[in-house]
Amino acid sequence: MRHIAIAFILAAPTGVSAASLEAAKAGSLGLLQQAVGALSPQVGRSTQEMRLRRAAFVRAQELPLPCANLPVVYIRNGTIYKDGQELGSWAQSYKASCSGAVAWQNSRGELFKDKEELGRVQGYDISMVTGDVVWTDSYGVLHRNRQELGRAQRWAMARWTGDVAWLDSHGDLHKNDRELGRSAEFVIAAHTGTVAWKDSWGELYRDEEKLGRASRFTLCERTGDVAWLDSWR
Repeated sequence: MRHIAIAFILAAPTGVSAASLEAAKAGSLGLLQQAVGALSPQVGRSTQEMRLRRAAFVRAQELPLPCANLPVVYIRNGTIYKDGQELGSWAQSYKASCSGAVAWQNSRGELFKDKEELGRVQGYDISMVTGDVVWTDSYGVLHRNRQELGRAQRWAMARWTGDVAWLDSHGDLHKNDRELGRSAEFVIAAHTGTVAWKDSWGELYRDEEKLGRASRFTLCERTGDVAWLDSWR
């Protein structure tokens, strides 16, 4: 930023005429107007840049601690930047991770992880810690990074671990590439990747561990513990 020095006349020396003093004041005012004119475009550009550098996550409590590698990501005129470096063009949306990775989609429906193209996408998410990208392609097939998992009718990702729980078209529940069983209801813990689920008979499971017949249950997001009420209550 250019610095402009402005001299103001605080007191007129003895013998200086009123006309000379007024001329000096007018000159100082002219310098001030020049300085404001020179700074205004730069201030405007800085304000615009700050608006573009929007955070990847709106609520700070959603971020893991520490999160020192969360990149500064912004889109300007369709070009997406990460920490000042260009990733690509025609960008429409993005999600960033504390791992430093950025998942983003362009106007053609193509999904990228940083500069690596993953495929044509319907929906996507990224783990806030590991940087794993979970996404569905235009055919409804679920992927975890470049690994194809299968056609999914519903899925949910653990935002800390990058694990994904998903139901296939037959109603079978999977965790990543491992089948758990036929499920009517499931949830996944954001911090641990633990999956709590009930089968069609009402039996409750914690991943592969059978807990018992349950009428209700809840899963702790941070620990993966399951609290449940059996069917006799």
